[in-house]
Amino acid sequence: MSDLTNWLKNPLNDNAAATGLQAGGQLMGAFSHINYGLQAKAASDFQAGQFQQQAGQVMASSERQAFDVDLQSKYIASAALASAAASGGGASDPTVVNLMARNAAMGAYRQGVALYEGEDRARALNLQASAKEFEGKNVLENSAEVGASQVLGAGASLLKGYENNASLLSKYGAGGPPPVRFASAAASPQFWQGSGQ
Repeated sequence: MSDLTNWLKNPLNDNAAATGLQAGGQLMGAFSHINYGLQAKAASDFQAGQFQQQAGQVMASSERQAFDVDLQSKYIASAALASAAASGGGASDPTVVNLMARNAAMGAYRQGVALYEGEDRARALNLQASAKEFEGKNVLENSAEVGASQVLGAGASLLKGYENNASLLSKYGAGGPPPVRFASAAASPQFWQGSGQ
């Protein structure tokens, strides 16, 4: 413990320790900012991936819905044709042809609507994914810049500490003013400590 006490009594050592602590704190802040940026980027990338996956699922669902509409339209057309044939009418009868054409057009329309809705929702989800990727990239870049500035600040602190030590050394160390001499023995600290009174 006495070595530490002796070391701390030297003002150069105190200044060096304070400088080291300040620079260390700035470096910790820099690494913390950079780590925050990396974590934010990873979270944004994950969310973007989720949006892209949802977009794919929405498209698949709309395609399946369009397939079901097509299948239903074919079933209705087949049922209409069978019904017309069973009633004694022909498949070329204008009423039957008009009904089948109208049903086919309605089926095609419903297919198109199902596909459009799926594409529209998927497009919105892909835009959200792009926005998340952009957000993550910006957070990472900003935190890297803040981290770099803190690293530079730590370097400046170390240089200032070195400069302060150099000025303390010239002021109080070798080549500095001579130690204070007391005029009489009574004013000397050794006199008071050694007298036992």
